[in-house]
Amino acid sequence: SQAIFGSLNSYLNGSGVYFSIWEQPPQELINLYKYNLIRKGITDKILGGKYSKETEQYWNIIR
Repeated sequence: SQAIFGSLNSYLNGSGVYFSIWEQPPQELINLYKYNLIRKGITDKILGGKYSKETEQYWNIIR
């Protein structure tokens, strides 16, 4: 993940970034991790047959 993040950051911002996930990870990685947890939770509800209007609203927000 460090190599991917550094490469993307270099491409988008013109500078490389070094980080250690054991210290303080960049906020972008934290946000991506949270997004993935939300997406997985919603997907699990949909696939488990627990689909509701609220689930649909959350799904539309993250899409």
